Amino acid sequence: MWLAEAGARSWIVLTKDEKIRYHPGEREVLLAAEVPVFCLHPSSGMTGEQMAAAFVTALPKIIRIADSENGGYMRGVNRKGEIRRLYP
Repeated sequence: MWLAEAGARSWIVLTKDEKIRYHPGEREVLLAAEVPVFCLHPSSGMTGEQMAAAFVTALPKIIRIADSENGGYMRGVNRKGEIRRLYP
């Protein structure tokens, strides 16, 4: 599974798929592989440009969080680039 590969490579995952946290198999891999996942929340109605802008704005915070916390979590990034805990 791609989440396990991301964990093996110590990657930070950026996605708009916030449903990962609701799928037990994906959630288990996210935890086991200690993957830091940042997803757009909510992503509905956002253009590609808006999604990119939200991640660019949040990038310094994303790096700070990923450097200071072990992976195995999902954080939401809103349109303003603000970050909040989604899982666990």
